[in-house]
Amino acid sequence: MASSEEPNLFRAQSRAIKLLQHLGINEPWKVSIEDVAMVVGVLVTYGPLKGAEARLVRDGERGIIRVRAGIRERGRQRMGVAHELGHWEQHRDKSQVAVCVHGDIHGYSESPEELEATAFAAELLMPKKVVRERYGKAAVTLDLVSTAAGEMETTLTATAVRLVDMSKDAYMVVFSENGTARWWRASSGCPSLSLQKRQAIDADSVAHWVAKGEVASPRADKVAAAAWFAHIPWHERLTVYEQSMRLGSYATVMTILSISEGEE
Repeated sequence: MASSEEPNLFRAQSRAIKLLQHLGINEPWKVSIEDVAMVVGVLVTYGPLKGAEARLVRDGERGIIRVRAGIRERGRQRMGVAHELGHWEQHRDKSQVAVCVHGDIHGYSESPEELEATAFAAELLMPKKVVRERYGKAAVTLDLVSTAAGEMETTLTATAVRLVDMSKDAYMVVFSENGTARWWRASSGCPSLSLQKRQAIDADSVAHWVAKGEVASPRADKVAAAAWFAHIPWHERLTVYEQSMRLGSYATVMTILSISEGEE
């Protein structure tokens, strides 16, 4: 889908909250996402699907979501369905057929409609109220991401982004492939920090060595700020701790950066 409009993420989240309230759902992982879809008039099926993670077809007040059968992880299945439900609930006046790839579903598409669908899915599967109550006081680490993803039946990618998004401290989650940062998300605690587009992964970063097959320490390691922020003139004032891991059998490396100003 494409649009020149700005995404309305607040509306997307509000619609997910309204749906959860309407269904009386407080802990979404205890409810089948397929049943949620059925209640709003959408049948979920699993089968062959080329070039996409999921597809929504609408016919008036009824719809079908087809999820690629090759997706085995329950978190990815749930995220795919929830994302398509985001289109179903918000984009009735758009194309009747929505085909979404991995980037659309996990939030690094630039399409406003895709960003709205991802925001809806995040709130539907990981409500802010629940995330704050369960994980809000904890430091964002790979262990926390893994624990939260397991408890909420969500993907590591979506969970990491959600936890970083909601943190008031300075964190950044980075996803890299083939030695390049593909996309990232920064928390509200570090609004002035960003990476460069297609930034190369520095050899002094943990991510560089994880991508080469090295096993990283389970703890966060202090790394040179220049490994990630050499393009920022005042990077020498930053203290950076990094954790990186390869996402299963995929080529993607997920990195969590904890950032502060001043020496520690």
